[in-house]
Amino acid sequence: MIQVFADALGRLATDAEVATFTGILGGGATRSSAALTILSSSEYRTNLIGGYYGAFLHRPASSADVAFWLPAFTIFTDEQIAAQILASPSTLPSPAARTAAGSTASTTTFSVARRPPPR
Repeated sequence: MIQVFADALGRLATDAEVATFTGILGGGATRSSAALTILSSSEYRTNLIGGYYGAFLHRPASSADVAFWLPAFTIFTDEQIAAQILASPSTLPSPAARTAAGSTASTTTFSVARRPPPR
């Protein structure tokens, strides 16, 4: 479980967390169910949202961004939330930036991605 904390949360488990998970596993829980507890935590999901914002929007997630997306994990998968963040209009260059670059490729790419599939 110590490695799950390092891999999923990017930090070491506290003594209290080690004791908690030792008790959970000693009580008959599987390692996967214990790991799922960590992967379903607000801490993990907050880090995940921050990672998506950094990767897709090139900025940190604000507390308002995190507060908006955290409840979405009750109905969407990690991948669906990533797709929603990636599809947000803020991932596209501003019209001024597109004009300065002499390109509308980003707008075209966004439009093509939203076309219905062929029948």
